Amino acid sequence: MLDTIALEYLLDRVYLGIYGYNQLKSSDFDDHQYSSVLKIILFALIALEKFSHTSESKHILFQSLTITNEQTKMNILEYYEPWTLATNCLKRQIGFYAQWLLDNVFILDYRRPSYELIDYRYLNVILNDKDVSEYLKIGPDGLEARSDTVSFESVRCTFHVNSGVWYYEVLIITDGVMQIGWATKQSKFMNHEGYGIGDDQYSIAYDGCRNLIWFGAKSIPHTNPSWKPGDIVGKFDLIGYRGKRILNFV
Repeated sequence: MLDTIALEYLLDRVYLGIYGYNQLKSSDFDDHQYSSVLKIILFALIALEKFSHTSESKHILFQSLTITNEQTKMNILEYYEPWTLATNCLKRQIGFYAQWLLDNVFILDYRRPSYELIDYRYLNVILNDKDVSEYLKIGPDGLEARSDTVSFESVRCTFHVNSGVWYYEVLIITDGVMQIGWATKQSKFMNHEGYGIGDDQYSIAYDGCRNLIWFGAKSIPHTNPSWKPGDIVGKFDLIGYRGKRILNFV
């Protein structure tokens, strides 16, 4: 149950973006303070999802997120949704989360789900929503994912390779714990036990947060710099070279 005090506390932080964001940005706040404000908004959106698990709380939150005046009526999440295209990685996370909530939790009868607006004809490969652990959030274009649970979520893509040379790149949005690499169909996702890519003999992964390379649930350190938001990590795979698989991480 979401009590009145908790509701007001949460909504104050959700509404910070529309009522205080521009003033804070134009004031004497430094980059660290500015980032702290964005983090408050992001964590408030994450809390929205957690509190909305019961129908009563969801109904209360849905009403509280609605802004009504003489000119317009909108959901506060619609204000944040365009931030999905922001170059600032914290703003992009806020936009992603707002869009996901609008698509999956707080459904507006006048709004088309964002995944219905994507032209998939020009996408050769996306993250596979049929080959994913249960709590991972996948963006409407199938190219972005995030996890906000304590379990270790994983996903494979919709394209498999058996031979040749392959390379792909990942834009890092957060500097958190992730294992990104290559996995065969034999690799098992056991999210509640903390097993993902690189945690069995059928996959290998690069971890730029803890500076490790994972294979067979064992790790070896690497000396590359820790990744940070905005970094691009490349994955190179050479299959079938003298009967061996060779992976390098750029």
